[in-house]
Amino acid sequence: MANEMRTYTAIVTREGDHWLGSIEGLPGANTYANSLDKLREYLSETIILEDDLADDAVPAIDLQFDVSDEVLCDALAVSHRRAELAAVEAEVQASTATVIRRLTGAGYSVRDTARLVGVTPGRVSQVAPKRRLVPA
Repeated sequence: MANEMRTYTAIVTREGDHWLGSIEGLPGANTYANSLDKLREYLSETIILEDDLADDAVPAIDLQFDVSDEVLCDALAVSHRRAELAAVEAEVQASTATVIRRLTGAGYSVRDTARLVGVTPGRVSQVAPKRRLVPA
């Protein structure tokens, strides 16, 4: 293969009812489609051909939109904010699990841990390590 796998950047525009995509750094790697899903599929096929990749390659494509339509710009802004929120949510979930394990490991009850962390006791029970029963 000519190149190792990398992320390709596609500049996407809108013309009428079609999405147009052009891969940066690959002259001639251009295509269009009626939907973003089809555009991504066609861009992938174009990259495979233009960059001499294996037929079964799945190139990573970063879509960069170059649009001036106000509603599209608003949609892209919402999408960006949702991605940021998902990243923060994943971070908070990981921190929550860590704190739950620390609290229960330090002897705090499931109910107190739940109250302190702001989750349900059921969630604490799911996350906290199971305690072994010690025979009497």
